[in-house]
Amino acid sequence: MPVNIYAHSRADAPMEKWQTLQAHCKAVVAMSAAFAAPFASGEHGCILGNLHDLGKARDSFQSY
Repeated sequence: MPVNIYAHSRADAPMEKWQTLQAHCKAVVAMSAAFAAPFASGEHGCILGNLHDLGKARDSFQSY
């Protein structure tokens, strides 16, 4: 059974409303690419967007 890794969660919200790291990264990648595109760096934006929250997958963050 796959385990969800979360990027954003709130103690006052049900788990169904928490944002998974996968969904968060997908949104960040799109925004980063769009912001970097005007200076011909969309691919770099994608890479940095993917790396941006990688640390959130750590057990210590997930426990937080």
